[in-house]
Amino acid sequence: MEKLNLLSKCKSQMNQPVIKNFLNDENNYALFNKALQEPSNTESIKKLDEAFQRYYKSIKILGYISKLIYFYSIDFDKKRNNHKNKEVYIKDKDSKIDDETLQEVYFSSKKDLTFEGFQNHQSFLDRIEDEKLYKNIKSLKPLQLRILELIYVQGLSNKEAASVLGESEQTISYNHRAALKKLKNNLEEMVNYG
Repeated sequence: MEKLNLLSKCKSQMNQPVIKNFLNDENNYALFNKALQEPSNTESIKKLDEAFQRYYKSIKILGYISKLIYFYSIDFDKKRNNHKNKEVYIKDKDSKIDDETLQEVYFSSKKDLTFEGFQNHQSFLDRIEDEKLYKNIKSLKPLQLRILELIYVQGLSNKEAASVLGESEQTISYNHRAALKKLKNNLEEMVNYG
């Protein structure tokens, strides 16, 4: 009976790419088979769970690093193009400034634009880790979601958000309150009904 319950739980998840890739590894597949064959053995299920957690964490880290590299390279290209378009310093033969010092001057910046750029390109939903909260926020209308992002992530006021979105301040205020009310009601229902 336990085996059937476990199989029915697993079937719905088996078509997800993360699960398929996880099971492509022979060791993970062996752990999965052992957990299926002995569903009452909590040790084998625990080992499978730990292996999946390690695998999933490595995927998340890899995704973060990929995005970081992507946005860093875009930032680097922008800096390079900006410096190409500026006046170029022509070094005299008698000049005491070496090439390394010149590069530091050209590429120095008071802000770390790489991380800031990454954060700005990351959507509001990408920052939410709790699955229930993610689904709850995902249920909002696109305008409400954008308003929450502008107000809470970008730190804009209602007036500034209205200017960015080309809406009236009253529309922004109404949708902001409606979004918060909907989130509150949904979260209360989740807490009350589990």
